[in-house]
Formats: sequence, structure tokens, C-alpha cells
Amino acid sequence: MSPENLSRRAILAGAAVVPALVLPAVVASASTEPDPIFAAIEAHRDAFMYKMRMGRIYSKLASGTQEYKTAEARSDRASDSKSDAEEKLARTKPTTIAGIPALLAYVDDFHCGVFVHPDDPTQWYSGEDGFGTLTDEDIIDRFSGEPAELPFEFWIIRNVRTALQEMAVRS
Repeated sequence: MSPENLSRRAILAGAAVVPALVLPAVVASASTEPDPIFAAIEAHRDAFMYKMRMGRIYSKLASGTQEYKTAEARSDRASDSKSDAEEKLARTKPTTIAGIPALLAYVDDFHCGVFVHPDDPTQWYSGEDGFGTLTDEDIIDRFSGEPAELPFEFWIIRNVRTALQEMAVRS
């Protein structure tokens, strides 16, 4: 099948084969330690929800007031916390077979708008533009010579690949 003819359905059908090939080796390497990806997912979800709450409060105030300045500072801190949690989520490798689909499901849910502000779900929700980009000193842009800025999803795919490789090697 040529790349032009790849549909979402064809990609998913091909992806369904991967667990059958990898799962026996991965199950044999199951760890008894808690998978750090679950804590990273929870921390990101909490930070994102807090950012939405602070952003909504900040957006409703009149500029110039002390209340506005306080809310702006809180919103900025919430954005920083969300960015830190996002980087940690992107760089945390799942260590168990259960962690891999949990991470993928979380990113899928986030992109599909599952996480909403309970008081204003039509205006404040997660989505495809909710994740940013990250850089790595080891990946250099061949045109600029600078570290490459790559989308969040790249780092998730890389972590899943590395996690599966490490689990297979441990078996």
C-alpha cells in the first residue's frame, strides 16, 4: 500500500498487529515497581485543570485592578506548572504494559476535548492545541544547527517505542 493510500483505518489495523508481536515478551518483563507514567498523567491532568480554573477567573476580571493583577500572577504560575507537568509527561517512559495504553488513552482523550472546566465546558476544554513543543539538545535541526523543537506527540511516540524496546530486552 502506498503512503498516499494509507487511511486511519489501515494504520489502526496495522497497529493491531504490534501487540500480538510484542505482548508475550513484554508480559514476561512485567515490573513490580509502580509505573511512573500514572503519576505523570495525574500531575498533568491536575495542572491542566488548575490552569483552566485560573485562566477562567483571570479572563473575567477587569484589567488594571488589584484583583486582576493577582489573578494574572496566579494564571501565569498555573501556566508554568502545566508546562512543567507537560514536559515531565512527555519525558516519562512507561515501565509496564499497562502504562503504555494508559498514556496513549490520556493523550487521545486530551486531544478529543474530554477534559473540561465544569462551569464552562463550551469555552474551557482540552484539545489538539493544548500541548506544546519540546526541545532536546541531542536532536539538531539540520538547517539551523540548533536543537530541534518537536511536537509533544513526537515525544510520546518516542517514549512508547523506547519503553517497548526496554521491556522486550528485559524479557
